[in-house]
Amino acid sequence: MDTSDVDRRTKLQASRLREARMARGFKSARAAAIRFHWAEDTYQKHERGERGIGRAVRKYARAFRVEEAWLLGLQEEKSSTVRGIPIVGEAALGRWNDVDITTATLPIGRVSAPSKHNSEEDGRFAIRLMDASMNREMPQGSFGVCVDADDDATAADFVVGDIVYIERQRGALAERSFRRVTSKTNSTLKLSTHSSDPRLRSDLAYPSERSDEKIRIVGKLVGRYVDYQPA
Repeated sequence: MDTSDVDRRTKLQASRLREARMARGFKSARAAAIRFHWAEDTYQKHERGERGIGRAVRKYARAFRVEEAWLLGLQEEKSSTVRGIPIVGEAALGRWNDVDITTATLPIGRVSAPSKHNSEEDGRFAIRLMDASMNREMPQGSFGVCVDADDDATAADFVVGDIVYIERQRGALAERSFRRVTSKTNSTLKLSTHSSDPRLRSDLAYPSERSDEKIRIVGKLVGRYVDYQPA
């Protein structure tokens, strides 16, 4: 591939990256970078076509819910022809990873859900529960299907009994887990695991009471499924 072909491919990737970002409701590159904890300068260079997206394609595709091959300019269809809800990450209590790593072990795939739940248009995504921290609600290894929570969500947007998928960030590390809303006030929530194992029982306040920690409610659970299809 000569230089002109490389330049065209890079510009196509940049155009598709912008398209995917706007389709997910982010009005600016900065807004997306902040939401997903990406290096803003690097991401903006990718959107401007000043640098090929390379290995970053995986995290961009997962964040914007499009196919990696489409972002890379290798296919014309933005979404996979495989039916189902995209798996975008894992949840486990006490597992702290780099903020850019959402899944450590699971192959990219899709939850095989009833047809009425297969649409991605409402922002549905699937998270695999990797431990027994919520086994009174959903078994270890199952998939929680969520809808996006608003970036500016507050305690008022949730009710006792809701199950939410959260991200706790401390510096460059993040823990992602499912929690049940067990109590609330006008401005705070108590978020708890729901496990038969006493070692996996944990309560958190939202917003966080720690000065070195930020908690973000990423989504709200709307379904639980077991099967998935490799992409």
